[in-house]
Amino acid sequence: MKRDIRRAIFGIVGALLAAVAAAVADNLLRTVPPDVDGPPLAPVDSERTVTQIPGFRVETRERTFNVDFWNDHCSGPRNINWRIDADSEWQIQVESIRPTAYPDSDSTFHGLADVSSDGFTLRGRLVNGGEGCGPFRIWRDSRGHMRIRGTYIEERTVPAGVAPSSVGDTGRG
Repeated sequence: MKRDIRRAIFGIVGALLAAVAAAVADNLLRTVPPDVDGPPLAPVDSERTVTQIPGFRVETRERTFNVDFWNDHCSGPRNINWRIDADSEWQIQVESIRPTAYPDSDSTFHGLADVSSDGFTLRGRLVNGGEGCGPFRIWRDSRGHMRIRGTYIEERTVPAGVAPSSVGDTGRG
């Protein structure tokens, strides 16, 4: 009888400890994933050049982007459709877009879509990998993850006598 009571107590204590460990793990590992269909990403200038045309000035700048996507714990597959738009009065040189994706083993980068001089969309699919949601989830974060980095070139033509700040320069370069 005492042996059965002891086993029952150990079982209950073990279950409680497992529940507490799982809750602690969820709180430690929980990060808020970005809105996958969120607002346009604000790229960063890395270089700027100016070319003179009689009466006009053509400005070009290389832009870089770096974005991470995470799936929620215990969730199903999720599609990524992340739009990057050219700044006002700037145009993207379509042939200059160079994304590099780093998906985990279960997620997939599908490439670019809706590509034009006004912008483009990064597309992919996040898939969680494995059984991180069971009683041992504290040991493994199996959320789907993908990092996408890349560069592209924007250009604009402005009258030679006009200061850049008066024609839509965002001040980021």
